[in-house]
Amino acid sequence: MPTLSLYFGLDFADEDWRGLTYQLDCPGGKRGGEWILGRAPTSDLRISIRNVSRRHAAIAYSYAADRWSIQDLGSSEGTFLNGRLLPPGDLQPLKIGDRFYLADNLLNVVEDEQDTVGGDSGPPTIASTEPLDYRPVEPPAPTPAPAPPRTYADTAFYAVQWLFSGSTVLGKVYRVVMLAGATAFVVALVDLAQR
Repeated sequence: MPTLSLYFGLDFADEDWRGLTYQLDCPGGKRGGEWILGRAPTSDLRISIRNVSRRHAAIAYSYAADRWSIQDLGSSEGTFLNGRLLPPGDLQPLKIGDRFYLADNLLNVVEDEQDTVGGDSGPPTIASTEPLDYRPVEPPAPTPAPAPPRTYADTAFYAVQWLFSGSTVLGKVYRVVMLAGATAFVVALVDLAQR
């Protein structure tokens, strides 16, 4: 039966979990299992810390992939795996030695109850109790606006696309009237220019 042990360090903010190792046991069968971590009373691992969201993150085991994974559930303070911010809904593999933060609250993935990450055991490593330096991920730059049409065919295509994109019948009628008026105006200008 697949198991995963989580160690809540001695400086964990929720006193109910501080210094404990909690073992997740996946049920038998092909279905796997999922555990919700958060402040909500219905969470599988209820963590009573203000900056932990009600449904902060989920840890799951998949028999098909034969691995444990973690994903952020759209938390307000973020979930960080080994110092990297997880985008909401992005399923990432979870293995022994990994460290993850719910907001700024550290949990360690350990082999068993004896494998707690305690006192100073040498230089900082991925399994040390010192938080890794992390920088918030900046949002991606906005996508640039599409280039203006370059030919009359492009212009006609965009006009027809705009014409049929109205969400109501009245909106489509309004757009047909606007397009007819604009066409009449252009024809009048061309006629004046030829005189």
